[in-house]
Amino acid sequence: MFIMNSGDPKKSAASYRFSCKNCGCEWMAERKEVKITPPCLPYEVYMQCPNCRKTVEAKEN
Repeated sequence: MFIMNSGDPKKSAASYRFSCKNCGCEWMAERKEVKITPPCLPYEVYMQCPNCRKTVEAKEN
């Protein structure tokens, strides 16, 4: 293998922004912290609000 230009591994770590409509909490989460719908369903990224525990979908970055 010959690497012509090394990339930045920090750029490949996706992050997602969330805003809970129930309690108003806003936060960012990394790919390893979120859940993603199975391949047979429409693509959605979601996780539980760290404050009120309601399920929240990620916003577009």
